[in-house]
Parts: sequence; C-alpha cells; structure tokens
Amino acid sequence: MLGCFLFSNVLLLQVCCAPHINCIVKGNVYSVDEVKDKDCLYQWTNSSGVVVANQGDYMRGLVKERSITTLSLHECLETVHYTRDCLSEGVKKTAVCTADRIKAAHGASEGTGRHHWITGAVFALVALIL
Repeated sequence: MLGCFLFSNVLLLQVCCAPHINCIVKGNVYSVDEVKDKDCLYQWTNSSGVVVANQGDYMRGLVKERSITTLSLHECLETVHYTRDCLSEGVKKTAVCTADRIKAAHGASEGTGRHHWITGAVFALVALIL
C-alpha cells in the first residue's frame, strides 16, 4: 500500500492503487463480490504471496474447490489475498480476507477488504502534510 504514495504526494489512492472489494470468510471458505464477466484472470495467494489457486491451477492437498469468486480450503489460513483482472471492469480489483479463527469456527467473519481505504486516506494525508 505504501508503494502507491512513492510516485507522487499528489496522486489519489483511486488513481494509483487497485480498488478493494468485499471478502467474507465462513470457516475455510473465502468469498468475494460476484463478477458478471467470467473471462477474467484471478488468483488467491497466502500471506507470503504464494499462489494457492488461480484460473489454471491450485495447490493440491490445500484447496478443495476454487472459482473466480470463492476459495474453499481443507484448512483455515488466517490471511488470503485475492486479485482479479477483468477486461470489462477496466482495473485490477483486490481483497484481503482475514479469518477470525473464533468467529470462523462459528459462522461468518467479514474480511478486511472493505476498510482499506481508511489506511490509504491516512497515508495520503500524511504524505501531503510532509
């Protein structure tokens, strides 16, 4: 996220960074907003950036099922990153899915993808002040 502000203090977050989309975690299932265009490139990665699944392949032994909007795993990962690139959407979209292990065991847990603009706005204000 910080890399977005290294180019210029004047650039807005929406111009330089991929828009975030919502992510919901239910147990070992990670879901993002529906997409109309199914002709997209997508990937699900772990917290270290290792690709867990994409449109062409997946990690056997870890992934039960995968699609452009859902990742189902055999075990819970605390953080899963999602990126998709659809020609019809015009820009790459991202989400960070964070599992609250207590809530995930008992139901739904909202991912953090919805609130990343707050962090970006704070960084933008600090960059403009400096």
